[in-house]
Amino acid sequence: MRLISILALSLCFHSSYGQTIYTSKKDISAAKEITFYGYDFSHFTLADAKRLYVAQDRDPAGVNEHPVKSIKVYVSAWVGYLLDKMDDNYFARKLKTSKVTFDFDHTLQVIRQLNDSNLVSFLKTTIHRDSIQTIVSNYQVKQKEGIGFAIIVECFNKDKEASSAYFTFFDIATKKVIMADYFSTSHADGIGLTKHWGYGFHYTVDSYMSHEFKSNARKK
Repeated sequence: MRLISILALSLCFHSSYGQTIYTSKKDISAAKEITFYGYDFSHFTLADAKRLYVAQDRDPAGVNEHPVKSIKVYVSAWVGYLLDKMDDNYFARKLKTSKVTFDFDHTLQVIRQLNDSNLVSFLKTTIHRDSIQTIVSNYQVKQKEGIGFAIIVECFNKDKEASSAYFTFFDIATKKVIMADYFSTSHADGIGLTKHWGYGFHYTVDSYMSHEFKSNARKK
């Protein structure tokens, strides 16, 4: 009877295809390899009222107008900024694992599909925690099993110079979220949107990885 119970429990951790299923924070801490899917801007907004207006490049008559540069272009620039600062070795050190594999195919495809009209708001917007599982469930990934990690970017809030995101770990086989930590800092600085928010969000990511991840992964 005991043997049957053990076998039944074992089946709970394997799919019909023999995939290992990860369900706990201990699995994250013990993982020898983690796949990082990058920065998910699918529900992101820049809360900056002035970016909603048309910038005027006045000629002597004051009639020529040109639209503000696409925020979508800056999203790609922010990802590039972060890649320059934090590579796979950086994340492997912070996550205390032997290897972190980058696979940005899905999140880069999300950027290509962004609509500029949805990227800017007057006030800070939020992603409800209950939405995180739905977002992850829609991920199109090549890997069949393991621990996945994605940073779901919520908002860059000009009023507070704050950037916020959900640092999200999930089981790749089932897309079930294991841990989603909400984290924000207020350290945006620099001239130009690329540097200003690139610096600010790099600070947020590095602060989470350096100070929050380890303690949160140990919590039950």
